[in-house]
Amino acid sequence: MKKSLRYLLSALLAVVATVFAGAALAACDATGGLTGIKVENAKIMFRVGDEFERGEDFTVYALYANGTKEDVTELAELKKSNGFDMNVAGDYDITVSYNGKKDVYTIYVDEFDPILRKLELDTSEMKKTFTLGDDVAFDGLKLNLTYENAQGVQITSETTSLKGFGVDVRNSAGAKVEGVFDDFGEYTVTISQGSVNTSFTVEVNDVDISTVQGALYAGNAFKYKVVSGTQVSSGAISTKPLTVSFDYEYTFGDNYTYFHERRENPDTEYHLSMVDDEIFCVRLQGGNIVTNGSIQSSMMQGPPNMLWYYMSTYYGVESAITLLHQRAKVCTNEDLVETVDEAKREYSFTFSGLEIISDTYHFFETTVRFTLGEEYNIKSVEYTQKFYENNEAMKGEAGYTPTFITDENGKTVPNKLTYTTNVVVEQTAGERTAVNPYTADMFRFSSIDMVYNNQTLEDNAVIKCNAGDKINVILKNYQPALATFDQDPLLINYEGNYGGFVDSKTILNCEGFIVFRSNNVINDYLNVTILNGGKWTLYLKTANLNKSITFDVTGKAPTSMTSQLLNEASGAFYSGNTKNVSINGSVYFYGLVNKYANSAQSASVSSPNATVEKVTKNGVDCFKFSATAAGTYTVTVTSDVGSVSCKFTFKVSEAPDYASILDGKYTATDYEGNIYEVEFTPASATDDNVSGTVKVTMTPTEEDDTPVTGSAQSQTLSYSVDFDSLTINLTAVSGTNLGVGFEVNAGGNFVLKDKYNDSFVLTRE
Repeated sequence: MKKSLRYLLSALLAVVATVFAGAALAACDATGGLTGIKVENAKIMFRVGDEFERGEDFTVYALYANGTKEDVTELAELKKSNGFDMNVAGDYDITVSYNGKKDVYTIYVDEFDPILRKLELDTSEMKKTFTLGDDVAFDGLKLNLTYENAQGVQITSETTSLKGFGVDVRNSAGAKVEGVFDDFGEYTVTISQGSVNTSFTVEVNDVDISTVQGALYAGNAFKYKVVSGTQVSSGAISTKPLTVSFDYEYTFGDNYTYFHERRENPDTEYHLSMVDDEIFCVRLQGGNIVTNGSIQSSMMQGPPNMLWYYMSTYYGVESAITLLHQRAKVCTNEDLVETVDEAKREYSFTFSGLEIISDTYHFFETTVRFTLGEEYNIKSVEYTQKFYENNEAMKGEAGYTPTFITDENGKTVPNKLTYTTNVVVEQTAGERTAVNPYTADMFRFSSIDMVYNNQTLEDNAVIKCNAGDKINVILKNYQPALATFDQDPLLINYEGNYGGFVDSKTILNCEGFIVFRSNNVINDYLNVTILNGGKWTLYLKTANLNKSITFDVTGKAPTSMTSQLLNEASGAFYSGNTKNVSINGSVYFYGLVNKYANSAQSASVSSPNATVEKVTKNGVDCFKFSATAAGTYTVTVTSDVGSVSCKFTFKVSEAPDYASILDGKYTATDYEGNIYEVEFTPASATDDNVSGTVKVTMTPTEEDDTPVTGSAQSQTLSYSVDFDSLTINLTAVSGTNLGVGFEVNAGGNFVLKDKYNDSFVLTRE
């Protein structure tokens, strides 16, 4: 190369280098100069043995003097501290560098996961005021976290990532909101992890109809401005011309929706209102009130729209096209196209792809066009859905062709059209003045007769029957005549049920019976199958009625019987068959049969000196025994309907001299060597009243029988004598509950009974 040419090229290169350097400096000046870097959302908590990772949302920002920042994550370098070992618990520094600037963060490696102790939110850089139809998003929200590790060390960190945290968004009515802010007002956002949570509020207070989504949610929010409309739905199979399927006109009032299907014969009309948070609906055909069928509160929004997706029906065109747009954003072909003419308030969107119906994917093409009125209400809508049904079930048969295929661009395209649906809606805005001509009480029962065995049952009626019976209680003479169980459901429940009332068309089970209602016409009847003996109460109610029926059921013959004696002190019966009683004293007893069995029984004693009679004691049907002479008596209780029986032995004797026995000091020693010291202090000692207080002290002993006085326990009780049953009744007054009792046994010995019911003879001091 010539020397002069080399000089020329060198000069040109110098000029180029100068230009590039100037451009670089200009770029640096434009960003204000690099002042530092910042790491966000680094993963800092690890378990021993984990692999090190930066974290899914790890980001490195370059910070510039003019306040801007730049994502330089891919250009930044990471360096681990000396001694870094993920198999050893400890704290390790990670140094991140970019263009000479550094940021250091610490990771924590432990045997156990740390526990979140505190969660604080920094909303200073977050948008807090949203527009109707905005996506639910919290960019700029920072979470300041305090964890505690297994050693009790507090670890703090900051993150802008909500992954791993619960995010709950609720509107002012408390309803959960997902995806989109769909109404005006204040929303409460709760961020949580485990039991730790904290909240903040945002507000939706503006309308932006410059997008399809904004316009859709404006139409939803202002649908209360619509006072009337028409909706024509047409359908076609394959490529045949569309024919009208439904033709509705509708009107809205304050808590009133009316819609009329003009195409049907006979003419069909619906009048709907909300009463006590439940829907009230009157359906007429040819001017006559008919059974409603399935009525749901969403019908208040307007006539139904059948969407092919999931074969679902959505009421009100606003709900239908909003759902279509939600599906458009996730369509499998990813071909959503939107058009907006904000000046004319005209919008459209189209999309296509696969949707699943009955576990099979089918292909759909959807086009939606709508306009907004002056009041932001939906003024007009036309949407078309084309449905291409998957015929994979016919694969392999003659003439089979796939219903849809994938083209060279990876998009699903249809092959054979199956169905087409087209819906056209026109709506008018204004003041809602229409009023429901019907009231709920016109269709609510004011009275119902319940008839059994041709006899009208009074309220709280009792039906005597046997286990195994099948009973039909006829429901008739409904008032008013317009009332039906569709409008005013008959609810049933039973005593002791924790589940609450259910519709009488539902089978209701309990231990005593099974019950349900046969149908929804005049002369309905309750089918009741009696299962077990006892008294079982069935409750019935409508909005304005409350009734009950008690089934007094005679059980089947018993298969077992056990002896039961009354404890006079507690008033309860217990299992037992022997008892001491004084002359002319009383013993109460009966035979307990197996659950739900017929309890009819008789008692007998073979002695002229004793009597047995049927009585009721403390609400229990039982027998009373008494004898006029000392002796031992055997009483037999036998089932009246079965072969089972049980026996009792009652020893009748003169009453001991309780006045002298229950006075002074006694001692006793139990099997464990515990020493009992007993001191009675009489308060009364007459022929028919012996009572007072007794102090019992229990002292444990060493193995050599040395008393451990420091471990002694005492209890004071009041006592009284029941001369009929020859029992000493005790009531705790103070001290430690030692579980003791006293009696004069069959051998005439005065004994102490410990908490194990073992008896030990008391020796008077």
